Amino acid sequence: MERHHVEALAAGERAGGGCVLLPPRRAPGGTAGLLVTRHAGNSIDFREHREYHPGDDVRRIDWNVYARSDNLMVRMHHEEMSPHADIVLDTSRSMSLGGTKKAEAALGLVAMLAEAATNGGFSRAVWAAGDEVRRIETGGPAATWTGLGFDGTGSPAESLAKAAPPWKPFGMRILVSDLLWLGDPGQLVRQLAHRAAAVVIVQLLAQRDLAPERAGNARLVDCESGATHDALVDAAAIERYDAALRRHQENWSDEARRGEAIMLTMTAEEVVDGWRVAPLAERGLLERRRSA
Repeated sequence: MERHHVEALAAGERAGGGCVLLPPRRAPGGTAGLLVTRHAGNSIDFREHREYHPGDDVRRIDWNVYARSDNLMVRMHHEEMSPHADIVLDTSRSMSLGGTKKAEAALGLVAMLAEAATNGGFSRAVWAAGDEVRRIETGGPAATWTGLGFDGTGSPAESLAKAAPPWKPFGMRILVSDLLWLGDPGQLVRQLAHRAAAVVIVQLLAQRDLAPERAGNARLVDCESGATHDALVDAAAIERYDAALRRHQENWSDEARRGEAIMLTMTAEEVVDGWRVAPLAERGLLERRRSA
């Protein structure tokens, strides 16, 4: 991993040390898992019921509830309800846009979220979604994480479709990605939401993604596929690009709303500028850590 990427991980982790990750105020679909105390209790202490899902231990089915309601419900206990966060970083090539701080912002943001999750009483796992989804956290400082090269040629939706990672059921799932790929946004929202208590999608863009410069006659290179296209990049072309980007973001926003996910957009430049992440705080996902 390049030195400035390691430095970004360390800087993000330091910033996360002063933050606490918070569960969303309302979990999608009425699922349990996050809406509980952060202090785990004795595993024999009953907390509440939730619907039975295939793969659950049938010994935990409450047959008295089934007899009364004809609904299969399982008993949940305090220890089983402690919050968990799966943090997923898009490691496709577009996340390392040349001439920008996009890669550094993505790495630092993920490290910040991971540290804030720990401060919030969450167990956590950090994943890289490139050509496949793999866990990259080693349990040590963020600067020691490995497997974070931005070399993926597909999208997170494609890598998740190949093989679903062993995410903890009823946890909080956070994706950091530019979302700049073709396809149905609903596919990825559904993949993230499957047996999740809450989903957060952070769209991270560079200013060059939002406002490309006029360059006259230019050869455009798809940074993921390597395909080239000669084009005249003038005011009209940029206007068409702006309109297409707005439609793309609206489609993602609509699908996130439909899937009861939280979605927000941030720029790489605002993230690395002092590692201030006001949009996350404004959405009630982060707060400043209180002194002991």
